[in-house]
Formats: sequence, C-alpha cells, structure tokens
Amino acid sequence: MVTLLDLAYALLVTAAFPLLDHFVLLPGYRRRAAVAAERAKAWFWRVTLVELWVITTIGGALWIGHARAWSQLGFTIPSGWRLWSALSLCTLFVLQSSLTARKVSRREKARASVRKQFGSLGVAGTLMPSTNAALAWWVVISLSAGGCEEFLFRAYLIWVLAPFVGWWGAAGVSVLLFAIAHGYQGGKGILTAGIMGVVFTAMVVIFRSLLPAIVLHALIDLSSGFIAWLALRKPPGESAAQ
Repeated sequence: MVTLLDLAYALLVTAAFPLLDHFVLLPGYRRRAAVAAERAKAWFWRVTLVELWVITTIGGALWIGHARAWSQLGFTIPSGWRLWSALSLCTLFVLQSSLTARKVSRREKARASVRKQFGSLGVAGTLMPSTNAALAWWVVISLSAGGCEEFLFRAYLIWVLAPFVGWWGAAGVSVLLFAIAHGYQGGKGILTAGIMGVVFTAMVVIFRSLLPAIVLHALIDLSSGFIAWLALRKPPGESAAQ
C-alpha cells in the first residue's frame, strides 16, 4: 500500500533533486570548470555519487521499514528463456561495444567522430572522461547509475504511481521524468534518455525482473565512457613532449 511517505519520496526524486541539480550542481560545476576542468569533473561526480546513493538509501529504508517484499520492485532473477535472453542481450551489447572501441582506438577518423558527437552534448560532453582518473570515476558512477536509477525510475516510482494511473500510465510518467532528469545533456540527451527509458521499461516487462535493466544500463554507461576516453585522452608521450 502506498503511503504519504512514499508520495513524499516520489516528489523528492522527481522534483527536489532535479531542481537542486539545475540550480546548484550544474552552476557549481561550470564555475569550477572555468578554473580547473579535471578537478571540476571529479567534484561533479563526487557530488552526483553522494546524491544518487542518498536518494536510493532513503527509498531502500522506506521499503525495508514497511517490510515489503523486494520482488514487488522486480528484484528477482529471471528464469528459463527469460534468463538466457537477458544474458544474450547483454553479451551482444558487450561484443558490439568492443568492436566500436577497437575501431575508435585504431582510427583517428573514428575518434574525431566521437569527439564531435560528445561535443554536441553541451555540458554533458565536457563531463566525459579524458584521463585515467576521470575514467575511474566514470566506472563508479556508471555502476551506481545502473543500480540507483533503475531502482528509482523503473521500480519505486512506477510502484508508487501505479495505483493512481495504472501500471502502463506509471511507466509512461516514469520514462518522461527519467528523460527530464537528463536535461543537463540538452535536447539530444533528453531524447536519448527517453528512448533508453522505454527500452529499460520494456526489459522489465519482458524479463519480469529489474536486474537485466540494471545490468544493461550500467553496461551502456560504461561503454560510452570508455569510448569517450579512447577518443579524448592524450596520445602516449604527448604530455612528456609538452
């Protein structure tokens, strides 16, 4: 049963923290980036990491406090063809990403294309990793985003809204809010996030589990960061030459 605390939590996820990001986190990043870009990235990811886990921990505490079954949120392992299909999908994505990474690592034209692609994302593009330290931060953020964002948008939020607008209505609202939450990536980023939100929601429906969506979400983020790093990093020896 949805309680007032659940509704307050949903409001926190969908309104309070996005406003904090827009009016505090992003302006803070821009100010710091004007002085030291790499330090600004590290600061941004530290704050984002804390934010993600604070929100998720609050939701987890609420869920445990009401002694609810985690299976209601989709925390179950798929079985039969659903398990093998989910594993196959994730494996295919890894293989495809590996081929792309290999191409980017070997061809300057491919690296230039990636730089142009991320350059069109505005602030989000400047946050892509270009050093080993930034890549390490990206790995932690990607794993956290996969788990935390799926818990928030594909599980808890849908569960809260479903009694009022039905499951599909709740899923639609969740996708919309997920896209808006990526507003700092600009119009293209919002559209991409919306499409991915639909994909992740479909996975929850097809596999009857949240876990495949968590895994694929993390893999997509990891892949984009690694490919960006391959394209943006300085060639070996360049720093020494300078």
